Amino acid sequence: MKKNEIQQIHCSLARAVAEVGDTWKILIIKELFWHNHKFDGILRQTGMSSYSLSTRLEELKNDGIVEKKMYVSHPPRYEYSLTDKGMSLWAVLTSLTRWGDTWCNQHDSQVIGITHRGCSSKSHPILVCSDCGEPMHAHTSKFQATPEVLADRSRRDENSIAPY
Repeated sequence: MKKNEIQQIHCSLARAVAEVGDTWKILIIKELFWHNHKFDGILRQTGMSSYSLSTRLEELKNDGIVEKKMYVSHPPRYEYSLTDKGMSLWAVLTSLTRWGDTWCNQHDSQVIGITHRGCSSKSHPILVCSDCGEPMHAHTSKFQATPEVLADRSRRDENSIAPY
């Protein structure tokens, strides 16, 4: 399947990863959460090329994740901020950060701490059931596919060619 075809399948995860799954896009979004809103600041902190940063900021803007506002007109200078859609990625990034602290951290310590403003405690994100409030884990949960998803999966199985 080609990357541009992913938006057509009935899989929210595949479509989400197609939109924000690029390493550079995740790092840009992280910088915006850290209140680094200017092009040069994001460029310095990520180490990406200005072409890559420009391209990805434009894609994030077109996807409704980032908004661009001019703050100086001569020469034109812009700052970037997260839209509501972008802000809703907070739980994803904090969960990914926690996963990175556990599985990718070579220093055996939490690299980025999260403080809950309500009680001033250092915390970490947990996924809980919206109905009963119990913590959810892979072994206590299951995905349930809609009929559209099952039909997509069946179509791909029928159209696949055996590897031998």
